[in-house]
Amino acid sequence: MELIDLISQKVILDIQKIWISPNNQDQNIYAEFLLTLDRTGNIKSMKLVRSSGVGAFDRSAQSAIRKYGKIEEISKLDDRTYQKYFSEFTLRFDPK
Repeated sequence: MELIDLISQKVILDIQKIWISPNNQDQNIYAEFLLTLDRTGNIKSMKLVRSSGVGAFDRSAQSAIRKYGKIEEISKLDDRTYQKYFSEFTLRFDPK
């Protein structure tokens, strides 16, 4: 389970580096996205499953995820781990 957590944390940190925060952003909001990945780690689809309630925040998060595009570490996982944890997963995006 530790490897899963490490990959998840790296993805969040990498996306936050790309993210351009809307001005005067409330630090207590978050949005959740359902991501579908192919076997090589490409983000094939993204669906907003829980809006922050702030359209500018949700759009900026979607833009950062789109720019990220691929999770390199996924191709290094065995098939079972990929299917269980990363073929589809929910990414919680918050400004903290």
